Amino acid sequence: MTNNTEPAPAVLLGGQASALSAARALGRRGIAVHAFAESPIPTPVCRSRYVASAVSVVPDEIAPQWFDALKRAHRPAVLIACGDNGLEFIARHRAEIEAMGHRAQEANDDLLLAMLDKGRAAERFADVGADAPLTRRIHDSDDAAEVASRFRFPLALKPIHSHRSTLKEMAVIVDSPDELIAVWTAVEAPSGGVLATEIVPGPDDSFCSYYSYFDEHGAPLLHLTKRKLRQLPIHFGTGTYHVTHDEPEAAELGLRLFTALGLRGLGNVEFKRDARDGTLKVIECNLRITAANEQIRIAGIDLAWFSYCRVTGDQLPDTSNFRSSVRQWHPVEDVRAFRDYRKAGELTFWRWVRSLAHRQHLAVFSFRDPMPALGSFWPFLGRLWRAVRGRFRRGM
Repeated sequence: MTNNTEPAPAVLLGGQASALSAARALGRRGIAVHAFAESPIPTPVCRSRYVASAVSVVPDEIAPQWFDALKRAHRPAVLIACGDNGLEFIARHRAEIEAMGHRAQEANDDLLLAMLDKGRAAERFADVGADAPLTRRIHDSDDAAEVASRFRFPLALKPIHSHRSTLKEMAVIVDSPDELIAVWTAVEAPSGGVLATEIVPGPDDSFCSYYSYFDEHGAPLLHLTKRKLRQLPIHFGTGTYHVTHDEPEAAELGLRLFTALGLRGLGNVEFKRDARDGTLKVIECNLRITAANEQIRIAGIDLAWFSYCRVTGDQLPDTSNFRSSVRQWHPVEDVRAFRDYRKAGELTFWRWVRSLAHRQHLAVFSFRDPMPALGSFWPFLGRLWRAVRGRFRRGM
C-alpha cells in the first residue's frame, strides 16, 4: 500500500475468537488487518476474508518471529493485543516497536505485566483493598503443606502465567489437603511455581464482568457490564453462554478497582458473587480484547475500533447506545457443559432449552465470513469420521 490517505494497517497479536471479532470489525471499515498467531497451526482468524496476511509461529519463539514480521511490514501499523502473549509482547517491547515506526495500543505496561502474573495480580488486588479469594504461591512442598493447613477447600491450582504454562490443564481442582499434597507431588509445575486460590462458592451464573477504557488522565471513556451464565469445565472454566446485562454493583466496584490500579487503556475485571455473604469477589483482570468481543460489538460498543481510534487520533465511536440482553452462545462447548450440569443435578434439559429461547449470536460462525468456522469444524469431522470408520471395521 502506498497511498498515504489510506488508514494505518492493524496487527492483531494472538487470540482466538477475540482476534477474529476484531479482524472483522476493523476489516469491514477498510483497514488492512494482519493476524499474528501464537502457534504453527493457523487459528480461525487466519482464515478470515478480512485478514490481508497471517503469520504462524513456533510457540517458543513468538517474540523473535513477531519482530521479524514487523520489520518486513511495508507500512507502520497499529498493534492490538487479542491474547496474553500479545499483551506481554507490547509491555516488554514498546520502545522497540515504536522505534520501527509502529504504534501499540495505549496501556500502563507495568500493570499489564502484573495482571499477567496471577501472583502479582493477587498482591495488587490486596494492595488496593479489593475483595478477592485467598491466594498463595506454591514453590515447594513446604508451601503446599502451609496451604493445606490454612485454606478452605475446594481450591484451585493455577499456573502463574497461563499463556506460558507447561501445565496440561489451565486449573486443577483439589478437594482436600491430602489431594493437594498428592497433586503437587505429581504435577509438572512451571519453574515459577503455581498459584493456589480458594474457589468462591456459588452457581456458575454468579459471574459478571465490567469493561472500561481509561485515558492518559485516568478518566473512564466507556462502561459496560455482562454476565456469564454457563462455562466449561463447569464451576471453573471458560464461558459457553453470556448475556449483556446491567450490573450496577459490578460497574461501581470495577471503576473503583481500575482507578486504584492506575489503568490506562482497555480493562475487563470479572467478579463472582460469593454465596456465603453475597459480596462480589474479584476473580481476574484482562487488559485486552476478550472472547466476548463480538457480543459486546453487537450490543453497541466496538472495542477494537475504539482502541484503534485512540492510537490513531481518529474520532472516537459513540459508546452511549450499549444494549442489554444480547447473548453469545458457543454451541459445541455449551452442549458439553449442559451434559455435565445435568450429571451434577444443576440443570434439566428443558431449563437448558428455555434458556436458549432467545436470539443467539455466535463468536466464530458468520455467513459473510464462513471459513474460520469451517476450518475449525473440519478437524472435528475428521475425528468423527475416523471413529465411525474404526467402529465399522471392528464390527466386520
